[in-house]
Amino acid sequence: MNYCIFFINGSGFERTIPYNFLFINEIKKEIKKQIIKKKTNIILKNATHSNLNELLNEFKLLQIECFKLYGKLNVKFIIIGICSGGYVACRIKKLLNIHYCICIAPILNPIFRKNYLINNKKQLINYISMNSIDKHIYNTPLLKKIYNTFDKTYFFIISKNDLQAPFEMYKDYNLENVYIFEKEIHKDLTTTPTKCILDLLSKIIKDIINL
Repeated sequence: MNYCIFFINGSGFERTIPYNFLFINEIKKEIKKQIIKKKTNIILKNATHSNLNELLNEFKLLQIECFKLYGKLNVKFIIIGICSGGYVACRIKKLLNIHYCICIAPILNPIFRKNYLINNKKQLINYISMNSIDKHIYNTPLLKKIYNTFDKTYFFIISKNDLQAPFEMYKDYNLENVYIFEKEIHKDLTTTPTKCILDLLSKIIKDIINL
């Protein structure tokens, strides 16, 4: 089996998605290991825009490329989303029936998150500036929450100490595959991921390929 990975970094719900070297480099390292070990082909595509329709088009182009290279029956797709990228990753997986989805600190319920940021400014000021908090509040759209139940083809990495993707946001969801950290704050999972987070992401990718 061959694999195509579509990576959507967090954008803070802004239009352009910044390049995340740490995540991309870790994924590339795991891809190299699996290509050697499994003698398979793996393609990585990094998303550049956060608009759902543009992302759908980007992913469909990746599908066409992978189908041409390997055939429809010989390729599986993995979509990875960070923070706001996790929201659209879940949307795209369901819309296009993608095989696997990995989300790190995903904003599954933007309205909950927006209200949480508004109501917890005093706590957040210990981690990020007031200007950043206000920017996150302004940028977080009033989008509908993601469906409540996720089967075993979804993988989630979250933290109880994350105030920007608050742990309370996930309590209404049935997450079958979830990894919960205790102390990591938002940047430890997203913009500057710790070694533990990167190692776990690699493990999940490896486990998927070895299913």
